[in-house]
Amino acid sequence: MPFLRHSQAIQFTVEELALKQSLQDQSDALKSSVLLLSGCVQPALAPNINQSSIKVLNRLGLNVIETPQDQCCGAVDHHLSGSKDAIAQVKTNIDAWLPYLDQGVKAIISNASGCGVMIKDYPHLLREDAEYAPKAKRIAEHTKDISEFLLSQDLSIFTHFDNQK
Repeated sequence: MPFLRHSQAIQFTVEELALKQSLQDQSDALKSSVLLLSGCVQPALAPNINQSSIKVLNRLGLNVIETPQDQCCGAVDHHLSGSKDAIAQVKTNIDAWLPYLDQGVKAIISNASGCGVMIKDYPHLLREDAEYAPKAKRIAEHTKDISEFLLSQDLSIFTHFDNQK
């Protein structure tokens, strides 16, 4: 089955694990960090995406803080007409993610397009909530698709390989 072949998780090398740990151990780790939304569906369907994203972000010198896998963006409930449950999840996420932004995290990264679109819609969903509307706007402004975030980075580190002259 093709799915089983592709679902084998990417392993980190010893060097990649050492880099990951050194980025986490920096005294100003939060200032060189991004919050990566693990997603609730994607890790089960395509586990290599998150691991690959972490590898790329670590190589760029960024510490990656992952959200818990059970922390859904709210899209599943929202699309299944569970508006009240979705709004409750959205508010929970905002309360969980804002402290990271307050401490200097550079961005909230989504590498699952459905999650990214949902989070960018938080301000619209909470537009009539005086307490959460400004918070939702701030979260949405700091949320970037992985490709959108990488466009603003110096990717020259990835242009030279050991097997090239």
